[in-house]
Amino acid sequence: MVMTVRRAARVSASALSLMIALASSAKAETLADAVAAAYAHNPNLQSQRAALAATDETYVQARAAYGLQAQATAGDTYEKVRGRFFTSQVGRPEEAATKGTQSLSVSQSLYSGGRNHAAVSEAEANILVQRETLRQTETQVLQQVVAAYVGVRRDMVILEVYRDTVQALNRQLRQTEAEFGVRQVTQTDVDESRGRVALAQTNAANAQAQLEVSRSQYLQLVGENPADLSPEPALEVFSTLDVAFDAAEANSPSLGSARYQEQLARVRVSQARANYLPNVTAQVQLQRGPVEPYSPTLGDQTTFVAGVSVTQPLFTSGLYGSQVRQALDEVNQARAIVEAARRTAIQSVSQAWSQLVAARTSIVSDEVGVKATEAAFYGVRREQPFDLRTPIDVLNAEQELNNAQVRLLQDRFNEYVARANLLAAAGLLDVTALSPQTPRIKPETSFNKIKGKGLPPWVGPLQLLDSIGAPTIAPPRPAVRDGQDRDDYKPVLPPAPTDAAKIQPLKTATSIMEAEASEGGRGAIEPAIGGDGCGHGRGAVVLPCVPSAGSPPK
Repeated sequence: MVMTVRRAARVSASALSLMIALASSAKAETLADAVAAAYAHNPNLQSQRAALAATDETYVQARAAYGLQAQATAGDTYEKVRGRFFTSQVGRPEEAATKGTQSLSVSQSLYSGGRNHAAVSEAEANILVQRETLRQTETQVLQQVVAAYVGVRRDMVILEVYRDTVQALNRQLRQTEAEFGVRQVTQTDVDESRGRVALAQTNAANAQAQLEVSRSQYLQLVGENPADLSPEPALEVFSTLDVAFDAAEANSPSLGSARYQEQLARVRVSQARANYLPNVTAQVQLQRGPVEPYSPTLGDQTTFVAGVSVTQPLFTSGLYGSQVRQALDEVNQARAIVEAARRTAIQSVSQAWSQLVAARTSIVSDEVGVKATEAAFYGVRREQPFDLRTPIDVLNAEQELNNAQVRLLQDRFNEYVARANLLAAAGLLDVTALSPQTPRIKPETSFNKIKGKGLPPWVGPLQLLDSIGAPTIAPPRPAVRDGQDRDDYKPVLPPAPTDAAKIQPLKTATSIMEAEASEGGRGAIEPAIGGDGCGHGRGAVVLPCVPSAGSPPK
């Protein structure tokens, strides 16, 4: 009966553990989830989207110059003049509602010499610049989300490493104090152990603080606290540096913005030159009111005026010529800015590539270092009972293991962030690369909804007439270069490290100590039992019969 109850209790405990595991896995958050939340709710992105929507309206406002402009006016007049010898009054206040004047004026631009076309083209260029600015903001936010996500996972593991170090050092301190009680070590060894425990506790406190900083950064970017974060997925990058350079010249948002700024400057040249051309406008005006205000004897009159006016500048004392030269100088400035932006994009790719190469090389080296320090820590603890190592040697070995593990965790963080930075420098870090199931918000969709609002049917022919000889705005094509201005040093990218989901957990100092103790590597503190060839050399400490330090457990 008792066995049945115990078996049932074990089954219930197993079921409960399974339910907890399933619940925790159901709440696991992925990098794609974090990216989707930030993409939808990050305030910086929402602000830039609102700025783009406001810029989209400038197109409608500029295009309105092609359309009909109508204005209605209604008014009344009451006049009273007092002099020394007379008083004159025109109208009475009570007649103001029935004796006023009404007018309707309508004007239509027929030809503006390209001014209206240049204004519309300027609005289009500004919209394209703002779109690149939005894309640049999206890239920056996604970079920050990746760094925050991986940073939280890194700091959680580092905190566990430091906490385990505190636990291992406390365990080692108890062993040292016990050995000091039987006069096997000195007070210096005890003090050294206590100092290492205090240092480990400080490191754990700093790691906890760093974790809270990373969590706050995650909250600020994503809008929610990090839950159980799943390992980050693989992030594919370029095969060679030249491919990354080509991608940056074609897709860099900062370079694209500079190119559209250059087109905007060329449009302003066209706008300045259009001032030399005539402006043709048709006008119609209808007005109704009394011949003489508040004079019933003369009655009302209706006036209808229709006409076409042509305005041609003749002489401006050099104003228009100066504006054209100014616009041409701004084009030269914009071209220089494009070249500067292109070089900056190339430099950013080169830096990100070098950082990725360094991070992957460091991972390979530090993985070897972690395995070596694990074996060294295990071996030092096995050798200490035979007086081959001192307590300070064990403490140093544990510290080296701790430092090697933290360096490896930092390298893995740096490597993944370097991947994201490389894609960002090339202009290819977008929501589809990190969260394929998240639909991308296309700025063209919202622009097309307002593009044709309030558009009269005759605007099309007027636009065509006004655009004769004027430049148009089109997506710029990157220049084809021979690559001579690129960096000659092109390090080969090492193979990608193991995916985060497949990385084996680090061996903690506590686990190594438990494995070493299970194999009899350290004896218990017991009364002396005499020499039998195995218990000699440590007085009251009974040593196991181990011929050599051996190798660490697998």
